[in-house]
Amino acid sequence: MASLEGLTVQSRRTFLKVAGGAAVTAASLSAFACGDDEDEGSGQQSKLEPKRGGVLLMTVGHAVSNEKLDPALQAAQNDWIYSSQVFEGLTNYDTDFNPVPVLATKWEVSDDVKSYTFHLREGVKFSDGSPFTAKDAAYTFKTVLDPELGSQLAGTLAPFLDPTGLHVVDDLTLRIDLKSPFAELPVLIGGVPGGIVKEGSRPITSVDKAIGTGAFKFKSFKPGQSWEMTRNEFYWDSKL
Repeated sequence: MASLEGLTVQSRRTFLKVAGGAAVTAASLSAFACGDDEDEGSGQQSKLEPKRGGVLLMTVGHAVSNEKLDPALQAAQNDWIYSSQVFEGLTNYDTDFNPVPVLATKWEVSDDVKSYTFHLREGVKFSDGSPFTAKDAAYTFKTVLDPELGSQLAGTLAPFLDPTGLHVVDDLTLRIDLKSPFAELPVLIGGVPGGIVKEGSRPITSVDKAIGTGAFKFKSFKPGQSWEMTRNEFYWDSKL
């Protein structure tokens, strides 16, 4: 059983549509919480406005006893659902696997496709109130590449990137220099596996170390049984 505080569910049908996908994002949770589906039997679009507050309870399949709090270690549907509420990547990808900005607002790539410069979103804070900077992004990818962490993403990144290629230009600029050309980097580091964690937080073995920039933060976590979250009062996106 899972619980998210800070949402009011007004449309059961929208919830079922959204929850049937591979992962539930904060934006999609907001959609069914606000009741943006058609009214039951009326054929009319709901005009309900979003309301802050309430508790969303849901039952999720594919839960396993070895679930992890670290976004880089997720492998099942339940893992992806809870991780995507707490952690965000520099990028994400749309349904056609095109990269879209999240914590990075834009990026440039060199002509030889071996260097990427990511410009980070200003004013973002982690759920503990500390500022998000390029140091956190560099730390995230450096630790992902560490074999001791055990991230599956490392196996894909390692042929193109090693820790010496991560450069903090300033607080809001990260440059990634690759060992060989790779056009898919913005997609590869997007979504849950590339979720940004706070510098110094790994290994993430308890909810107090599971500090992300997402719309929610953990209250409790029992692997394979339940997780509970509450709204992140420092979340950067005022629309959610």
